[in-house]
Amino acid sequence: MTFDVDKWAEATQATCPSVVFALLHGAAKDGRIRPGSDLDIAVFADGKPGLDLYHQVLRRSVLWFRGQSRMSGF
Repeated sequence: MTFDVDKWAEATQATCPSVVFALLHGAAKDGRIRPGSDLDIAVFADGKPGLDLYHQVLRRSVLWFRGQSRMSGF
C-alpha cells in the first residue's frame, strides 16, 4: 500500500497538538507499507512527553493506516 507521508504527518499533528513533528523511518518512510509491516515513528513533542502521548500517536497512526488501507483495497 502506498500513502502520502505528508497527510499522515498532518493528521498526527491535528489529533495530537503537543506533537511538534513526527517522523516515520524504516520501511514506511517512503510512503509504502506491506501487510505485516511495522511502524517506526519518532515523536518530538512540546514539553516532556509521557507514555500517554506515545500511545495516542501510535494508536491514531494505526487507525489512520487502517483507514487508508481500506480506501485503497489493501
